[in-house]
Amino acid sequence: MEIKKKYIYWSEGSRSEREIGSAQDGRVLLGYIDGYPEYVTWGRSLDELKRNLMFMYREISVGEVAQVRRVSELAMDVFGDA
Repeated sequence: MEIKKKYIYWSEGSRSEREIGSAQDGRVLLGYIDGYPEYVTWGRSLDELKRNLMFMYREISVGEVAQVRRVSELAMDVFGDA
């Protein structure tokens, strides 16, 4: 079964700021799955970041991560009757 989840990612660092072990150009990609902004992971490439995000989502969805905070949406009529 395939599940699609949006994720947010960004690049951080430069060659002068990172030690050996980071991406070739000095960048490290950080990201999180949409709806779980407190659970950030990283990768040296976009493929590695995606693998880490999938692994993290599996851990969250099977209950391996305690006290998971989620983002949801609340619909309400602000000007309607109570």
